[in-house]
Amino acid sequence: MIDRILRRREVEACTGLSRATIYEGIANGEFPRPVKIGRRAVGWPESVVADWLANRPLTASSQTDEVSNGWG
Repeated sequence: MIDRILRRREVEACTGLSRATIYEGIANGEFPRPVKIGRRAVGWPESVVADWLANRPLTASSQTDEVSNGWG
């Protein structure tokens, strides 16, 4: 099956991250790099973004909330 390519605005919508945060994460190695889809266009394979969402570490506040609510 061919993986759908998400453009930046779609990535922002599904991750909740801003443009600046996405590119900062790329620079820090914390967010997947986009693939080139044209001379001046990039995008992210949908499966790569989905994997990143599924495997991203929880924030410290999320872990605290889970423990205090008995979910962890």
